[in-house]
Amino acid sequence: MKLSTLFMGTALLAAVATDAQASMLSYGDVVQVQNREGTVFTPTPILGDNNGLYTSVSFHVNGSNRTANAGMYVLDYSYTLNNSTGEWFQFYSFCLEPHVNLESFSNPYTVHTLSSAGYNNAAISELWGRYRSSVTNNLTAAAFQLALWELAHDQSNGINLAQGAFSVNNAGSNAFQLANTWLNSLNGEGPRASNLAVLVDNPNDKNNRQDLIVELPNPGALALFGFGALLLAGKRRKF
Repeated sequence: MKLSTLFMGTALLAAVATDAQASMLSYGDVVQVQNREGTVFTPTPILGDNNGLYTSVSFHVNGSNRTANAGMYVLDYSYTLNNSTGEWFQFYSFCLEPHVNLESFSNPYTVHTLSSAGYNNAAISELWGRYRSSVTNNLTAAAFQLALWELAHDQSNGINLAQGAFSVNNAGSNAFQLANTWLNSLNGEGPRASNLAVLVDNPNDKNNRQDLIVELPNPGALALFGFGALLLAGKRRKF
């Protein structure tokens, strides 16, 4: 067995295993969210990248200009049992509200469907189904986040990253161009993620914080992880 094949398989299984931790979440669950290690973008899932997947972007939202780091969050959640938090689980997420802060966290968060949280289920699910697997570096992470902000915040005016309630200031940037390409490809006929969830912050907290979108793996992903682990264990003896 070639080493490259083994490494590719191991990386795939590691990704499934990490995402599988989020499978403990169910719609309606109430959890605590924190950043337990590194920055909100680390530890990165990409080998050799110590900074996380994000890029600084400038945009216009709700009548004002803002600058923020757009990319994939690496955060942690836990259930509260007997007034104390239990085991913490790492999860990957993106935000849906460019006009509010992530921290300090507004706990507890409730797990909603896209629709029950007030977001466009069809468009976001298609974007996720088509391009979430393409998020592997700073550029693609930022582009994916920009596309999510457009779909979550500016659907009433049509999809246009250059104008509307949400717009990107630098239309010539690589992140803008890639996000725009992805958005323009959404025609309702692409693959859709069927298991997306939104962690909505505490409605009773005076501090409005970002809604976080995550993917909950289906049982098939867990089965794939178990089968793949056994397969690799068997093949590992042959080289």
